[in-house]
Amino acid sequence: ISVRTSVIPVFMEAMREIFDAEYPNCEVVWFGHIGDGNLHISVIKADGSSDEAFVAEGDALARNIRTRL
Repeated sequence: ISVRTSVIPVFMEAMREIFDAEYPNCEVVWFGHIGDGNLHISVIKADGSSDEAFVAEGDALARNIRTRL
């Protein structure tokens, strides 16, 4: 995800709220080239979640983020 560096803190807080509210069983790791505004989100599958459910949840998450950008 690319965002202006000036809005990275606001963007990350908004994304944290989405993850906490809608995907509470996923662990999220942020990394990337933050100085350039390029952020990567790595979502770790929750214990006990099936591969199929995790992929479906990931697809829903990607759509959710795109609609909020």
